[in-house]
Amino acid sequence: MNARAVQAVEKPRAPSIRALNKQLQPASYLLMIGLVGVLVAGSSYPPLDLNALMLGTPLFLLPLLAHIVVLVRKRLAANVGRLRRIYLWAGAALIGIGVVLGFNGLADRTPPRLVRTSITRKHLPNSARGSGAYVLTLASWRPGREAEEIFVSSAEYHSLQVGDQIVIEVHAGLFRVPWWGRVCHDDHRYGRVCE
Repeated sequence: MNARAVQAVEKPRAPSIRALNKQLQPASYLLMIGLVGVLVAGSSYPPLDLNALMLGTPLFLLPLLAHIVVLVRKRLAANVGRLRRIYLWAGAALIGIGVVLGFNGLADRTPPRLVRTSITRKHLPNSARGSGAYVLTLASWRPGREAEEIFVSSAEYHSLQVGDQIVIEVHAGLFRVPWWGRVCHDDHRYGRVCE
């Protein structure tokens, strides 16, 4: 058998892992855009119920975990199309959540309601130590709830103490996902900034 006949019989080389990952890059960009959208909308118009933001975590992690499982099982070439679809669907869902949260606050034309409450607890989430996440737990003003948790800036966190009476600006939201705006002391010593 001559050399040309041997070359014709050889199987084509499988694409490298680098080439396969490069095929997934555009879909992963969509996932990143969705994540940024949720983070920007959630920080601009923070929902009182963090469920909308927490939904973004598994949507972001699902494609990454699927990618790792496929890599560990050494089945990337066989599953690149499936992974691309997972990345695209998760990215589209994150973009959808970001758009809903953004329009919920941006297009909300209802007047804000000023709610008086008190701080029952201050803490840093275990997973966020050193990340700049500061949480205030408030006595709830909503029926059927005992407490509300809000993320605040470092300055707000350090200026407020447990037991302080505060005023929080609550908005109904275009899609009826309540979100909060400003937080201020409800004390004559500090002035009522929200009013």
